[in-house]
Amino acid sequence: SKAEFLAFIGLFGAVISGAQMAILERASLAAVSWSAENVSLLLGFGVCLFLMYSLVPVFISMSSATLMNLSLLTADVYSLLFGLFLFKLTFSALYIGGFVVVLLGLGSYMWYPEGHRLQGGPLLSTSRAEYRALSTSHPEQTVA
Repeated sequence: SKAEFLAFIGLFGAVISGAQMAILERASLAAVSWSAENVSLLLGFGVCLFLMYSLVPVFISMSSATLMNLSLLTADVYSLLFGLFLFKLTFSALYIGGFVVVLLGLGSYMWYPEGHRLQGGPLLSTSRAEYRALSTSHPEQTVA
């Protein structure tokens, strides 16, 4: 099944990545101070990544991959706010311009209902079964 396939891909990917890290990054691993604070920060980072990769399919099934990518780009909002108020950094005009373009892109994408964007595609309230039925009636659209 798809779930077993994806589970084994993740398992073997983790094992191979761990072996590569142990072989190629041995000196760097030895230099790390394995204090409780560093280990807890590393574990917290792992938990955040697990939650993100677990919730991305849920988010995409409720909206679209385009909205997901645009929303990830809005991380610039947080980097700008933290940089300005927490770290007292100054940003170049190009960064501010890029920031405005990202916000305009997200706003213009969300301005119209999803039906207009997909030209007859499924709306947000469409169930998975209805989406599959719609995609088989429109051969140019595919379902992952």
